[in-house]
Amino acid sequence: MEISTLQSEVKTLGTRISLLEARNIEETFSEDEGYLEPPTIQSPPPPTDPKCSKDQEILNLERVTFQKWYVSIKIIINNDFIFNGIALIDSGADLNCIREGIVPTKYCQITKQALTTADSSRMKINYKISDSWVCNDGVCLKAHFIVVRDFYQDRYKDTKILYQRLRKNPQPWTIVHTQAIRRIKLRAKSLPCLCLPLPEAFKIVETYASDIGYGGVLKQKFENKEQLVRFTSGH
Repeated sequence: MEISTLQSEVKTLGTRISLLEARNIEETFSEDEGYLEPPTIQSPPPPTDPKCSKDQEILNLERVTFQKWYVSIKIIINNDFIFNGIALIDSGADLNCIREGIVPTKYCQITKQALTTADSSRMKINYKISDSWVCNDGVCLKAHFIVVRDFYQDRYKDTKILYQRLRKNPQPWTIVHTQAIRRIKLRAKSLPCLCLPLPEAFKIVETYASDIGYGGVLKQKFENKEQLVRFTSGH
């Protein structure tokens, strides 16, 4: 054998001996100090039916992620502008939105951020609010907002006509109002299909709810509790 080969083997053996000695020292230290190695956490076995598991995973995400509720909050901007309001909290939302006109423009910054609605149309966004806090029950969290001129984009013209009907002494109903209703219905049909967050839950339909502004209310009974249905997109 060549001398270089022998030298290489000797070096390899020396490295192995050093590793063994270090391991023996570590084991001895563990025994003397009563040190115990942390238990190895084994991953659960893979499911037998991948398709069923995937459906269950999606269902769980819908239960947790897509929830909406109304909360009374206080918004503080630049420690100068403060106002109270009712906010729609959507845990599945990408950004915090606030309607243009609520906050004076001197507290806003120009932005190029983009956001799309449920029907994939692009929202008109010119400003954002960076230095703001959202407070509720004495707890304040740092928040960022984008200022949206119209949450429903070109639907504003149609809804404005209908909102005027809610005022005292409204103008008589005309063909203009009828056409606005038709346009809104057509746009509603373009929204993505919706599904129930809990398809297996017991369903309750209340048809006498006109006092709260609905012709009918769909509820679900889950874990002996009734709750209004929160629809989620199936796409």
